[in-house]
Amino acid sequence: MVPRDAKISRHPKVVHRELSDGEGAVLLNLESGAYYGVNEVGAVIWSLLDGTRTLAEVVDELRGRLQDVPDALDADVQAFLSDLQQRNLIVLQG
Repeated sequence: MVPRDAKISRHPKVVHRELSDGEGAVLLNLESGAYYGVNEVGAVIWSLLDGTRTLAEVVDELRGRLQDVPDALDADVQAFLSDLQQRNLIVLQG
């Protein structure tokens, strides 16, 4: 589980490639060679993981960018980031 106050950054050994407009992105862990596909919202979240934002700040920023915000946004972002953490795609600080 990703703590709400931990700053989150992309793992330095992960590269990403944006797909066609609205198609999301693909993440590649250079250490394991594993690919991980994300949808458009996942790609936006990935772009926000610059090491300066916490989980709460990512959710707030995402809430401002989405037109139809799901009720479970906090839980959905938490689950997505926990999955990225388990796959060693992000780094938590603090």
